[in-house]
Amino acid sequence: MQNTCLRTVLGAYKATPVQVLEAEAAVSPMRIQLDRALLRSKIIRGTHSLVQKGNRRITKKLQPKRGRRINPPPSPSVEKEAWVLRSIGMNAEEIQEGRRNPGDLRKKIHEWWKGRLEGKWEHYQRRAQHRKGTS
Repeated sequence: MQNTCLRTVLGAYKATPVQVLEAEAAVSPMRIQLDRALLRSKIIRGTHSLVQKGNRRITKKLQPKRGRRINPPPSPSVEKEAWVLRSIGMNAEEIQEGRRNPGDLRKKIHEWWKGRLEGKWEHYQRRAQHRKGTS
């Protein structure tokens, strides 16, 4: 297919060798194009052995040679979760316990929100009563 198209575009004879057509049109052979596309897709997906080997090598280089391994920094979602839990008054032990029992953690967060909303509701009711009494 590629040969037929190259012959048409270049106006070459049927006797012209395929390698000459490819060189004249500056087009790589079809098998090389397919191999390149396959390699590119493997690299993008990270499944190529060279990519995996390179990732392992980089990870190994970043680790210290002696002593404790460096822990990666927490992800933004973990930091956000910790911030929420600290803001509702949980200490580190309660946070760890909550991670082990997510149901208890949800209850505690629910109770905190419920208490906060009830407090605001009472505040608004008192304000409304105060306004009625002064008018």
